[in-house]
Amino acid sequence: MFVYVILILIVGEEQVSYTITYEKNFNVVALKMFGVDKKEDHYSALDEIFELSNNHSCNKLLVDLRNLDWKTRNAFRCFKFGEFVSQKLKNIKIAHLLPPDASNRKDVSFISAVENNRGVTCQDFDNFNEALNWLTK
Repeated sequence: MFVYVILILIVGEEQVSYTITYEKNFNVVALKMFGVDKKEDHYSALDEIFELSNNHSCNKLLVDLRNLDWKTRNAFRCFKFGEFVSQKLKNIKIAHLLPPDASNRKDVSFISAVENNRGVTCQDFDNFNEALNWLTK
């Protein structure tokens, strides 16, 4: 059984959206981001993830970034976001599904390194099944 929370924002002509689901069979919260990257979406998604995780006593998060367009990223923003994640979701195990673009992959890996350095258990993956297996073992 999936519990779905869907948010679609329209800003000018750009549509930004993400979905957050809870998979009861695996006790995993999944965030899928797609469209144009906006800082506000990352932070509002974290608030929803925090609440959904608490409601289901879940400490596993699968983050799918494969379809996100990272137009507005920079090293400082990635660093600050990694710090925020480590404070907000410090007791949650996180698997990141990496975007295909090499530059974007580096940014996600940098965020993961910041999270790891601040005590978060997280790892990057290319494959959905490998990520889910790692989360559930």
